[in-house]
Amino acid sequence: MGLSRDKKAELGRIVDELQRSKTSGKFPSGNAKQALQLYKDCHHLISKIIHIEEEVSKTTDKCCDRRKDYGQLVKWLQDNGAKIVNLKIEEYDGLGNGLKATTKIKKQDLSILIPKKTMITSESAISSTIGHIIKADILLGQMPNVSLALHLLNESLDPSSFWTPYIKTLPREFTTVFYFEEELLELLQKSAFFEEIVKIYVSIARQYSYIFKVIQMSTDARLKNLRSGFTYDRFRWAVSVVMTRQNPIVGQNGQSILALIPFFDLANHERGEVSSEFDAKEECSKCYAMTDFEEGEQFFIDYGKRSIAEQFLHNGFISDDQYNQLPLNIPLSKSDPLQQARANYILKFDLGGPYLLCSDKSVPVSSKLLGFLRIYVMKEDKLKELACLEDSTRLTSLDLYEKETDEKAWKFLLDRCKIILMIHGLKSGVSFLDEDLARIENEKSPSKKLCLRFLAYEKQLLNQVVDFATDRLKSL
Repeated sequence: MGLSRDKKAELGRIVDELQRSKTSGKFPSGNAKQALQLYKDCHHLISKIIHIEEEVSKTTDKCCDRRKDYGQLVKWLQDNGAKIVNLKIEEYDGLGNGLKATTKIKKQDLSILIPKKTMITSESAISSTIGHIIKADILLGQMPNVSLALHLLNESLDPSSFWTPYIKTLPREFTTVFYFEEELLELLQKSAFFEEIVKIYVSIARQYSYIFKVIQMSTDARLKNLRSGFTYDRFRWAVSVVMTRQNPIVGQNGQSILALIPFFDLANHERGEVSSEFDAKEECSKCYAMTDFEEGEQFFIDYGKRSIAEQFLHNGFISDDQYNQLPLNIPLSKSDPLQQARANYILKFDLGGPYLLCSDKSVPVSSKLLGFLRIYVMKEDKLKELACLEDSTRLTSLDLYEKETDEKAWKFLLDRCKIILMIHGLKSGVSFLDEDLARIENEKSPSKKLCLRFLAYEKQLLNQVVDFATDRLKSL
């Protein structure tokens, strides 16, 4: 079912407004209020777009229970050379679908082998029916993740696609940023990553409006499916699939390319050791058991070391075994008469930002941040003494540098974290477990539950830094 001429015209006007006045300007960095308004403006137009395009999307997009298609997926993979050893697809509460050991599996046993020809890749995008558009377009040519998403979307619109058995088993709902409503963005305004969240949301709006114009202006018959079936809702679905499932593999020219790997992408994450590889000679992805698994246990893989923020922003989930980090923005004061001198020493000792608080180690303050803080609070006489230092070792060491300077540095960090906690509406010393656990547990919306957990971990790390800075002050 296509849109009427009037609706096409209305859609074109809205997309044009989205592209020209909302997504093409300079991002309002450093201003959360303006960033939130930019999100609201984009969201308002996108909501209109989704409403107009709904009659195009609704006929095919609301998938039934995809579990009925898993058997066909496995058969299709095995017919094309895949090996799936002692594993079956299982549904797990809170984790969605995963893989279950059907018998005892020993560490390093080959469990999954997926041929490259069954993967949807940024390389197969180039050789697909829309490959000429990807190669000719500057934006698409430089963004393999976007090209891969468009390739996936195009194949999903073709019932005869080679990858149909795989595409039919992909989830239709995600908890990625693209699906967040206004209520969640207002909630996340307290986050240190708020601007990054808005940037991601705006980026897909920009990409959608750009690709919409490219497709609609073309008369190429090979774009027939995209011209009639390209919608914002389908595009954000395809981008979410790529964001949450992409893996790097080796392409024909020996360079890294992006791939969606069937069946392998059903394995859930648990911290262990990375036990998968791409065999360039055999052109297949191999996954070995990262540990022993008993019969009936869930088969996990390690996705690699990612922070909680990286998981939240790019994967739409959070695992409790990942490390946490927060950016800390501390600009030099323009009214400080010693601003230039401080800036010169920060440059000399390579102590410029970004500055991170991190829970990945026992000391949640990076050595670079500690060195910066000491320079930031030093009196003029101590600042002049830095001219004699040949390197930053003393400045960045956790050992005492100079009592008055260290007291000021740790006190500054302590006060800064307390202020951020106050913005969260939380006094320092109050654990997020006391404050938020019940609220998270009782929340029904998966997206809101995810956002609440994300904010809770920010508070937890800030409290860790408060405790650490307090102990350092006591020890001076």
